[in-house]
Amino acid sequence: MKKLTPYKRSIAQAFGAAAHTYDQAAFVEQQVGIRLLERLDAQQLQPLRILDLGCGTGYFMQQLRTRFPQASIIGADIAFDMLKFASKNNEVPGVNYICADAEQLPFTALTFDLIFANCCFMHVQELEKLCSALKKILTPNGRLVFSALGPRTLHELAMPAPWLDMHVYGDALLNAQFTDPVVDVEVLTFTYEKLGDLLQDLAETGAYQIEDTFDLPNIDQPCAAEFEIIYGSAWGNNHLPKQTKDSEGNVLIPLQSISYM
Repeated sequence: MKKLTPYKRSIAQAFGAAAHTYDQAAFVEQQVGIRLLERLDAQQLQPLRILDLGCGTGYFMQQLRTRFPQASIIGADIAFDMLKFASKNNEVPGVNYICADAEQLPFTALTFDLIFANCCFMHVQELEKLCSALKKILTPNGRLVFSALGPRTLHELAMPAPWLDMHVYGDALLNAQFTDPVVDVEVLTFTYEKLGDLLQDLAETGAYQIEDTFDLPNIDQPCAAEFEIIYGSAWGNNHLPKQTKDSEGNVLIPLQSISYM
């Protein structure tokens, strides 16, 4: 893996340190990942090579294997200690792990038929460059699906989180020349018995390092927290609408397949 920027090193260290507590604390990320997988179920995909980008502890490897038993699967994550935990605790046949930064992936062009990326896009520094790189390693009829937290996430706590709006993701997919990009938003509200429980979960996933929690008001009171979830998907180049020709040889594209901007 190429040398990481200071920001990326801090991300790798934070998530690596959380490897042994992540699965118990990452309830939100797990629920979002389940919803992302459910979106795949209706698409009748048959990928032979899958990349789980930002795979973390390998939590979704078995579910990917169950859905796509014939596929070879690679899990990539920036945090080496996460991958060590995954290889020991989530052993799944036909799965391999590689330590890599999402923005510096070591794969050749046209490698994967499906890229599954749950809650990892928020941590990239150059989204458009990432989308272009993912487009390159996706096969022409391959599928990219991802989720990310939006800027309204945890707005109740006024916590600093410069996460991107859904339209930024849509523009990045379009600029990378993906076919049929779709981005939509869902707001999930989770209720905690105590504010302290929420803060502990956030810290134990490595997403936040929260200090001086004893100074926060209502630390022992129930709280509700909103998470803005952005879902995105897109096809590789050649997933084009079915075309026919008229008697003069002109190409005809069905009207319902044309997207209006």
